[in-house]
Amino acid sequence: MILSISKTELLALLEMPEARAMIAEIAAEHVLQGALGRGRYEHFDIDRLQSLAAAISSVEFVAGAMPRVARFPNGDEFLKAMLAIPAPAGLVLEFGVFRPFHWPDRGCQA
Repeated sequence: MILSISKTELLALLEMPEARAMIAEIAAEHVLQGALGRGRYEHFDIDRLQSLAAAISSVEFVAGAMPRVARFPNGDEFLKAMLAIPAPAGLVLEFGVFRPFHWPDRGCQA
């Protein structure tokens, strides 16, 4: 359902405790379904929870071990920032390998 109201009307609605409670309930349902893989009265999706737990563990490590490290919204922004840093003579930047490159004339496929 798409609702079309003005910003003023929305702000007036949000002043009403019933409207805030309804929005909180809808938001909670989306969190349960999206993040935890279940509706309010269903079983949890263990695989999704395992991924969520791993993500939380990674975030805790990064926040604790590297609190001042710059973060980038995507790989392109990261690459631009890294290429803008002049490397000392003789050093090379390495960005890892997502998929190995195989030369076509050797009969290998990527």
